[in-house]
Amino acid sequence: MTQTTPASVHSALRNPATWIFVVVAGLVAFVTTFSYLGAFLNPDANARNLPIALVNEDRGAEFGGKRVVLGQQVMAKVMAPNPALGKLVAWTVLSSRRDALRAIRRDEYFAALVVPADFSAGVLGIAVAEPGSAPRSASIEILANPASGSYA
Repeated sequence: MTQTTPASVHSALRNPATWIFVVVAGLVAFVTTFSYLGAFLNPDANARNLPIALVNEDRGAEFGGKRVVLGQQVMAKVMAPNPALGKLVAWTVLSSRRDALRAIRRDEYFAALVVPADFSAGVLGIAVAEPGSAPRSASIEILANPASGSYA
């Protein structure tokens, strides 16, 4: 049984526009494939100003007759110039954890660091814990944006 190709296929292959389309499509595929190569080989060099939110809800605590607000110190240290980070991170201070969650849901930030309201009390509770008693805990919450990708 012999197969014959329709005349329309032969005329399409003879048309220069068909070959131009095939070549252009191939070049676009080639360029698109290799345009991501630099980001994959050295992601740190190509990352700048990754937006990360900071939230300080710490209410502070009394210690030795003085008011201590350790959350402010944490925020100052995080936002201080850091040669190791360079321009990798762009810190933004937000007023509440709720604002940070909303902004993360809108993909405005890769993550948020939240200093909770009882942070100072927790740190001081660890420092002055009685022997044999369970000390308080202190933590800083990290809210991550799962949509920001694995590198972030």
